[in-house]
Amino acid sequence: FLQNNLFSEIRFLIGEEPKIRVSQLDTSFPEKYIKADFSELPFNPEYKEVVKFLCQYIDSGRIKIKLYKKSFLHAKCYILGAEKENAIGIIGSSNFTRNGLLGNTELNEVEYDHRIVNYVPMSDSHDPSHRSWFENLWNDENSIDWTEQFKIEILGLSKFGNLSYSPYELYIKILFEIYGDDIQIEENLRAESFFETRVDLTLFQDESTKKVLSRLRNPKIGMCLLADSVGLGKSFIAKKVIEELGYFGRQNVLVICPASIREDWENHLKDISLNAPIYSITEFALEDNFERIKQELMLRKLKSKRNNAIELLVIDESHNLKTQASKSFRHLLELLTDKEYCEQYPKVLMLSATPVNNGIKDLANQILLAKGGNDKFFSPFGIESIFNFFRQTQSEFRRLGSEDVFAELYPILNRIMVKRTKHQVKKDFPDATLNGKKIIFPEEKLENVLYELDGKAIRKTISDEIRQLELVKPDLYRHFTNELTDFDESEEDKIGLEEFFKLKKEIIRKHQTEYESVYHFIDRAIKGLKLSPYSYLTEKLLKTSDEEAQANSRKNLTGVMKVTLFKSFDSSIFTFKKRIEKYSKYLEQFERLFFEENILVKPAIITKSLARLEDEPDEDVIDLIEEEINKYHQRNSQNGNESEKAFIRINLEDYNTNNIKNFIKQDKEIIELVNKVLSSVTVDTKLLRLKTLLKSLKGNKVLVFSYFATTVDYLKQELTSEFLKSLDVADDEIAFLKSKTGRYKSGYVKRFAPVAQNQLITNGLINGEKEIKILFSTDVLSEGQNLQDSGIIINYDLHWNPVKMVQRNGRINRLGSAFEQVRIYNFRPEDQLDKFLCLMLKLQEKIKVIGASVGLDSSVLGENITPKQFGLIENIYSDDPEKQRQAMESLERENDLAFDEVFENDLRIFMRKASDEEKERIYTLNLEKWCEINRLSKKEHLLVYNIAQGEFRYIREINNKVAEEKNHLKALSLIRNFDKERQVVKLSDAEISESKELSKKFFDAEKAYQLAMDFEDLTNFQG
Repeated sequence: FLQNNLFSEIRFLIGEEPKIRVSQLDTSFPEKYIKADFSELPFNPEYKEVVKFLCQYIDSGRIKIKLYKKSFLHAKCYILGAEKENAIGIIGSSNFTRNGLLGNTELNEVEYDHRIVNYVPMSDSHDPSHRSWFENLWNDENSIDWTEQFKIEILGLSKFGNLSYSPYELYIKILFEIYGDDIQIEENLRAESFFETRVDLTLFQDESTKKVLSRLRNPKIGMCLLADSVGLGKSFIAKKVIEELGYFGRQNVLVICPASIREDWENHLKDISLNAPIYSITEFALEDNFERIKQELMLRKLKSKRNNAIELLVIDESHNLKTQASKSFRHLLELLTDKEYCEQYPKVLMLSATPVNNGIKDLANQILLAKGGNDKFFSPFGIESIFNFFRQTQSEFRRLGSEDVFAELYPILNRIMVKRTKHQVKKDFPDATLNGKKIIFPEEKLENVLYELDGKAIRKTISDEIRQLELVKPDLYRHFTNELTDFDESEEDKIGLEEFFKLKKEIIRKHQTEYESVYHFIDRAIKGLKLSPYSYLTEKLLKTSDEEAQANSRKNLTGVMKVTLFKSFDSSIFTFKKRIEKYSKYLEQFERLFFEENILVKPAIITKSLARLEDEPDEDVIDLIEEEINKYHQRNSQNGNESEKAFIRINLEDYNTNNIKNFIKQDKEIIELVNKVLSSVTVDTKLLRLKTLLKSLKGNKVLVFSYFATTVDYLKQELTSEFLKSLDVADDEIAFLKSKTGRYKSGYVKRFAPVAQNQLITNGLINGEKEIKILFSTDVLSEGQNLQDSGIIINYDLHWNPVKMVQRNGRINRLGSAFEQVRIYNFRPEDQLDKFLCLMLKLQEKIKVIGASVGLDSSVLGENITPKQFGLIENIYSDDPEKQRQAMESLERENDLAFDEVFENDLRIFMRKASDEEKERIYTLNLEKWCEINRLSKKEHLLVYNIAQGEFRYIREINNKVAEEKNHLKALSLIRNFDKERQVVKLSDAEISESKELSKKFFDAEKAYQLAMDFEDLTNFQG
């Protein structure tokens, strides 16, 4: 009509069809519906020309559109022709569609008399004409002009229009597709005035609970890693999830956790009246215990008459199951995939603030465990192998040294993980409360406590003893001077050390501080130990395949034991000397058993002792071996098998006995030398500094950590009643906790932190005992404990793994703290820290080379500290407060895995500030648009493909070179833009088509390659 100039203008008055109630008027009508119709049309030039034509006629004023918003307007009235002549009016059922006008069976009345159609009533008593009825509604105040909005929102922004969405709209739409479900959960909970639950949670914990449940209930996912920062109450969120699924949903629940927090979980389940089994992670490592667990779960399945013995599995501190080679991992996986116990794989909830400890593969292994070893779990999302994907990411990190590569993990993490950082909570919930009190996250203040161990007396002893060695024990002298590989020391250092002890004056001045250092001496001593009781298998002449594997494993073990010896020296000379003394006795025993009685301890006993180290990492493996030997004899005695011994017989002819004898001799000589040197240490300066610090903290509640149980015992011995009186602390107001005394843990924790533990204090007593003012503990308390009654931690040892530091600090810096600042005191040796850390790193690197392909059945023995973490350690112990602060922030953010926090926050801000109309525009935004973002160069295009809900792939084209941008967060960074101006697309259709074709070819080539890898027939491949 317009094109042929049949009409000068067309006016449309649009109303909404009737619904049940007026309150149901759709504010998004008709925009949403017309957009939906447009999206279904195929992309062809004809429609593009129509859109162009309509926009031109709107601009010329020949098309006008209004929306009638007062009430429903369902009538169809068409008026054609001039106002004074030739007007035709049509009233009837035909909608203004092709089918309504041409195809359907409709009933319409046509009025040809233009006088009737155009009649103007003179009073209200006159009947309205077609024209007057239309004009009254057209001019009604409830009829709003929609012409410009139609041109922009419907035509211009359709796939046929040439208008680009603003960069900000596009960015928010992509964020909404990715994060929308989770953010919507947050917003819905914010709108609720009351959220009823038996478990008292904060608002942000409620949000996390909903997110966890959404992932667990999603049949495509069925797992969740709850990775909130230390101190944000993960166990309480898990408790609510268990209540929802286990108590109300009557599902069979199993909880697995470290032995140290088992009692805490017993209390959690008791609070929600749920009877569910709780096992420690270590129980799965031992064959006897594993058989018992299977029997108990089968009995539970039969009693409950359900198909699954486990329907919800909760694993607390899941990072302890990060190694596929560990028996705990293998046994648990075996149980979960056994149809006899679980016809359907259970939902799995994992809790860990530090899921990445040694490397990204830790996280991959936890995901594999949660999905029954299904390495192709994420294949629908374009990731064919979870483990290979993570391994490639780790390799890229090692090659490039940039943490940006970890953003490639984003597609997985976003689906399976729920996380919230302390930074997010502080920002988003400044007024959050817990039990009616405002939540405080204290600032952390780190202070170094320096002590000197490298005194003149010990330096002189080292110098004298090394000089004597050249005369009486030249072999040992060479070890302490230059008989190390290039891997251990640089050539310059080796020559320098040897020349130093030959007393060349110019070398003495250069190296005296370094080479007389007790740390350097201990480093050389430890490296020289052969540890034959553990490594003897390497000297067996002919080995079976099992013995070969065992020999390799023992090599790794001896390396780790050397690291532990090095750590023990830092902890206390007392602990180091005790360990050397125990090893000396064990070496004597080994020599006698091996050469005189021709027997050895059964390998199974060694393996069981190592497994125990997971629950008792603060103990000496030699003590555990002796205990297991005694237990073995006791069991056999009780069973009437007294002839069954804890040893196996060997044939000396099978071994290179000369080497073993020489190794034993060397170890004895080193032990003798070490004892001579350490005998010159008569004053424990570290202990004196601790006493001084405790006096300065008099009146405060203090938590003191040490890695080693022997050090805790030593401090208990040295902090006498007389000294405690100077602190106004009675003997029963101080406690010492380690693995061996774990049975006292619950009582000590309640007495040390009665407020955090909800304990009743009566006449100053907790359960009839005095409140504890100072608590010493190994890392048996570093996980899962609420100790925020205290605002002071003392770390008596160096932090060899900063992850442990985060966990320790999290005991007091957590929800419910009443302190605005918590103080962390870190002991460190004066002046020699850099050298000490360097020696430790070299020792560890050697272990990695020796045992790169061998895994140990212990997360503690497998602990690995990266060079980056060593850098963090140096900054944590720096004298610069700013470096300390930055190191702690870096450490917390790294463990929070908060890669995408900035993008989530951008969406949160939009959701909280945008009007309903703005939100609706984002919901209905057309994803089939070409949009231009100014920050991208003219020769650079980023094609964003929405391949499924919340699933995007990003193809970058630069100068006609096409590649996938696998770093999703880098892609989002490119898209991130707050420019709200819409612009006309400047590229021609041909240029746009060319970019899309290049991208399409990339997808085709990628698909062909994948099919080729899968050995598919490519003859019929069409792309």
